Amino acid sequence: MALDPEERKAVITNFQNWLEIQERRKELTEENKDVVSATSSLLGQKATLVNKLFKIMKKKAEDGEDELEDLYNLLNDVEG
Repeated sequence: MALDPEERKAVITNFQNWLEIQERRKELTEENKDVVSATSSLLGQKATLVNKLFKIMKKKAEDGEDELEDLYNLLNDVEG
């Protein structure tokens, strides 16, 4: 596969853009950890529980669905 100069330039530009995105993802991951950690301290709970809480809150805000209630009902069904 032979690339012409414009295609080669486009690939290099896309690669540079990709690298920048990867760096921003790292930064966002660190920011996310800080937010979860701060909330974890406020609530006196583990970070994993805060992440679950945030995911449930997000789903409820987006869809109006209360996933926590659904999970609780399912647990009750399973346990009898």
